[in-house]
Amino acid sequence: MSQDLTNNPISMVAGADLSASTNLYKVVKFDATSGGCDIAGAGAHSIGVLVSLGKAGAAVSVAIDRTCKVVAGCAIAAGNKLIAGAAGVVVTATLTTGVDSIGFAMADAAAGDIIEMFFDRQKY
Repeated sequence: MSQDLTNNPISMVAGADLSASTNLYKVVKFDATSGGCDIAGAGAHSIGVLVSLGKAGAAVSVAIDRTCKVVAGCAIAAGNKLIAGAAGVVVTATLTTGVDSIGFAMADAAAGDIIEMFFDRQKY
């Protein structure tokens, strides 16, 4: 069972249309064009996880600490370090220079599963 202990998510402006339900629990990055956030791509420096939906220009909530739900992009073992994968999913970290891990998995997962992640940012 995954839980969500994000008592104080931050509010950001959606830099793109983030209203589709498939965007929920995806990793987001800072969007320099809008000054808001957008879905992160593979290896992107992430700022948090989208925990509410909104159209471009609307306020959305982004989890940045404690634990939250995330969408697995591959098979993941509990305890594995996680990074942003393609289209905002999390994948097992390959610890190479310049890659930011966002946290670690608190449960095993298959691709597409929603699992709990503990935020633990580290730069390699």
